Amino acid sequence: MKKSLLSGLFALLTLAAFAQNNAKSSKGRPNIPGTFLVEIGINRALNASDTFNIGLWGSRSLNLYYQHDIKIPILKGKFSFHPGIGFSMERYKFRDGLGLAYDADGDLQMQRLGLAVMKSQLVANYLDAPIELRFSANPDDPSRTFKTAIGFRPGVRISSFTKVKYEEDGETRQLKNKQGWNLNDFRYGVYARMGVGNISLFGYYNLTTNFKKGEGIQGKDINTLTVGLSLGGF
Repeated sequence: MKKSLLSGLFALLTLAAFAQNNAKSSKGRPNIPGTFLVEIGINRALNASDTFNIGLWGSRSLNLYYQHDIKIPILKGKFSFHPGIGFSMERYKFRDGLGLAYDADGDLQMQRLGLAVMKSQLVANYLDAPIELRFSANPDDPSRTFKTAIGFRPGVRISSFTKVKYEEDGETRQLKNKQGWNLNDFRYGVYARMGVGNISLFGYYNLTTNFKKGEGIQGKDINTLTVGLSLGGF
């Protein structure tokens, strides 16, 4: 799956480079028909059980998207439509030496691992297709103008696993357990972004539950909220 993600990222970079090389200049800036977007965010769990105790900085998202720019000919082109595609790589870091496990009844629980745990986390990777409506105060100066956007982001899970790093006999070891962990195969949510030029703040709310209905940790239906920083390449 790592190879698949790297191949997809290479394809996005190639597409962006191709667009850049074939664009015409306008006022000293390439007229690139799209945006390569990098987002770094912090994940917070909502409606979670008390045992789903995640660390702040270790629970994060890295999103890599390519969005096509379509200008809407109203208000001097200040509005634009942006369909896109890309990857979202999410991490949830557990505290207190806990990790995901199934109990004797097959229910998903947080359990103490009985190891000298250095890091325990759940990893989920998604293929997303964000769709957004964007407003630019001055579309003729995109590198410095105020921008805001609202969008809808559906996605499909392409891999998930737990990863535990622990110490044993003075050596650092690692356990990886690749499976579905009752996570939803499909998700969708809404987001908003606001900033100046190519730097903005964003927030994403997952409208679907992370785990399948009634099959989350202790039966809880967990939603997530992600906030962070967006960096637009073009």
